[in-house]
Amino acid sequence: MSFKRAALPTVYICLFLSALAAARFDVFLPSYATSRLASVSVVLGFLTIATFIVELRRADDFLDRCNWPVFLVVVLLCGIPKHSTFAVAATAMAALLIWRKDSRLSSIGQLSLALAWIDFWGPSFYLLFDRWFLSLETMIAFEPLSWFTQFTRDGNVIDNGAGHSIMVVEGCSAFRNTMTAAFVWLCSIKIQRLEVTIHRIVVLAFALGAVVVINSARLALLSISAQSFFFWHDGLGFEIAKFSMIGVVFVIFFFGIKQEPNRKLLSGRGLAPVA
Repeated sequence: MSFKRAALPTVYICLFLSALAAARFDVFLPSYATSRLASVSVVLGFLTIATFIVELRRADDFLDRCNWPVFLVVVLLCGIPKHSTFAVAATAMAALLIWRKDSRLSSIGQLSLALAWIDFWGPSFYLLFDRWFLSLETMIAFEPLSWFTQFTRDGNVIDNGAGHSIMVVEGCSAFRNTMTAAFVWLCSIKIQRLEVTIHRIVVLAFALGAVVVINSARLALLSISAQSFFFWHDGLGFEIAKFSMIGVVFVIFFFGIKQEPNRKLLSGRGLAPVA
């Protein structure tokens, strides 16, 4: 794929985004200790945005004079190492670009909003309904265990009837992993210049379902016994579950996104081809 020579201001913008991505990876990695893939996906988002900026023919296409003040505020907010300020900055960038007619600018806006969601708005939304989410995930994990009479469930607690029980808390939830999978899907669609279609949304739904099923299976295994808990929570089982989840999601995306049996497009602004 060939690129035309980018205007000098565009090059500086790309360098800024690359440096900011690296800085955020170092600053926020500890807060994603239970889900490092989320941190990697944030960097992937920045790089995807940078590819679209490089492709813009003129710097004026990206920012006209009336938008420069907004962009400068976004830059200043991004420089503050806090999730909340970054979310405000990314949301401002999305509001600035998401409705542009140029599909590349619209894509930058969509990716900016997605970054804000995965980094701050999504987890904040989760905290509002965490009891409901945790109860639902516990119920799904308990379903295969319910075939055995000794297991019982009370809210988000599963008891094996022999002195061992687990409580499903936020760190055990599949919510963050589903957000990450959806974000990787969006980046894959955008960076390959593909169209958002019914078929590809179904592919995303299958991937999200796989994330929930694998996480629920792990929760069920944690409930069986203390030995099983340590294996699947702190031992090799955790790595098996993590890489199984990543592998299944990427296999679904690899074989599902490119294949398009029907070319029926979703209607609506922002869902048009990105090429």
